[in-house]
Amino acid sequence: MKCRPSAKLKVNTENKRKGGLEVSESKDSLKSISLLMKIFVAVMINLMLFTGAAFAAVEDFITEWTIPADADGTGAGTTIKLPIPTYSTNNYTVDWGDGTSNTYTTAAFPTHTYTNTAEATYTITIRGSVNRFGYNNIGTPTVTNSYSNYYTYTQYLTKLVQWGELGATQYGFANCENLIGEIPEPTVNSFANVTSFYYTFYSCSGLTGSIPAELFANCPNVTTFGSTFNCCSGLTGEIPAELFANCPNVTDFSWTFNNCSKLTGEIPAELFANCPN
Repeated sequence: MKCRPSAKLKVNTENKRKGGLEVSESKDSLKSISLLMKIFVAVMINLMLFTGAAFAAVEDFITEWTIPADADGTGAGTTIKLPIPTYSTNNYTVDWGDGTSNTYTTAAFPTHTYTNTAEATYTITIRGSVNRFGYNNIGTPTVTNSYSNYYTYTQYLTKLVQWGELGATQYGFANCENLIGEIPEPTVNSFANVTSFYYTFYSCSGLTGSIPAELFANCPNVTTFGSTFNCCSGLTGEIPAELFANCPNVTDFSWTFNNCSKLTGEIPAELFANCPN
């Protein structure tokens, strides 16, 4: 008499085969997931290479500059100067946005030459310590006048992307005639050391959008807002009621919102309530 598997044994055998199939399918699934992860990582690395600003560290100060092709007509390219004078505390690295970077300590107004053959926009990223960045003056820089170190800055800067945390005591974008877009929100530490917003955005008529409510929320050391937004005719919306709520040491608000013709609403009653000086 031949032995035949019982019905129970037959079911177990089928389950075992089914289980083996499930294990095989599971291994295939893991291989697929692994492959997808590798593809994802590769894509992310490429995104970081080509759109570094999107993945920038919070401490990076990021701007965009639109550079014409061979601005001086000599065929030597276009040379720009960063608006960073010499200070003993300066120690920073600049990624020029074209695959090159440099570290500076004592150099005044570091320069870089772009050799693009057509107009191009470069994302310039600064990381480290900078005592002062930008231009804060009513005078218009030219190639030959006493403000010439700021000329290329006022001509080619086109966007403020991220404030970062440079530890600067002052920022300035005065007379940056091609600066457009909205003013970005700062981090908690962006303006921790700032003592002056004098002429910060003077005559930046290309700036648009509203003034961020938290723009000056963490700058307790500032003493002046003289002409900060003077002639910013493109800004819209109302003045945030608590814009200066955490600025108790300010003594000067002269011409702060002069010629901001598109701002709407009344000046908030408590705008200067926490500025006793």
